[in-house]
Amino acid sequence: MAVNVDKDCKKWKANSKWNQSEDYPALDSNLVKVEDGYVNMSQIDFPSTRSVLMGQIPKKDSEEAFWKARCFLGRNFRPVDLTHRGKVVFEKRCLLIHVIVGSNDSFDFFPQKADDYRYYGSLWVNNRKVEYLNEDICRFLIEVLPSGCSNSIVSTVTVIKNWQIDTVHPKHSVVVKETNYLTNYMTGATADDTALVLSRHGAGRAGFRLFLWVAVNKLNAKNEPCIADIVKTIRSQRPKAFSEKDREGGCRIRLSKNDERSGSQKIG
Repeated sequence: MAVNVDKDCKKWKANSKWNQSEDYPALDSNLVKVEDGYVNMSQIDFPSTRSVLMGQIPKKDSEEAFWKARCFLGRNFRPVDLTHRGKVVFEKRCLLIHVIVGSNDSFDFFPQKADDYRYYGSLWVNNRKVEYLNEDICRFLIEVLPSGCSNSIVSTVTVIKNWQIDTVHPKHSVVVKETNYLTNYMTGATADDTALVLSRHGAGRAGFRLFLWVAVNKLNAKNEPCIADIVKTIRSQRPKAFSEKDREGGCRIRLSKNDERSGSQKIG
């Protein structure tokens, strides 16, 4: 997708020091907006399923803006202050975060050990629980409490390891299982909740995760997914979110998924 960076990506360009790379622009039109801050994160809308977020793993010293975006989810990302109750109620919540990392990717934007906590500006971020499921999957239960709030928000952060940039995860079953996990979460989530997928640049690997999730949703609804249409939808909202290598990998993992589903439809 051709992008006029000067015209369509002004916010991204103006905050270059907070971007992991200058090669992966983010459009202003669907960029997550944080009051008094910036995050490299986009809302991705699909015609037949719910909207989700995708973005880059936050850089050091941008953690406060990231966690504010995750808490104050909504196009303007502002908390609604119900002063008569003395509470802040968030417009939306991001309760599931998938983080895709390879051997050279850092994801040190939350405390890694159970019962550890950190302060990011006005936010208190606490690690309630850690589960090491296997060498590829680790789940964290992360609690965020903004200053002045009496109610915190708790998210499940799933880190998918050993997925190198510009490649497909060597264990296709890992991606398939986590796609099912995301599908089940989104099926049961309320209208106020959504999910977020992160990779270093918020591009190829994150884009492929969303592609597979949409394809599985269509299969579950007994509809035939079209790879080209799904890719086009994602790339129109997050440029460079899906490469040819990712597309080829999608076909391979799709075959793995179809093998698990007896009598399922083929993805076109």
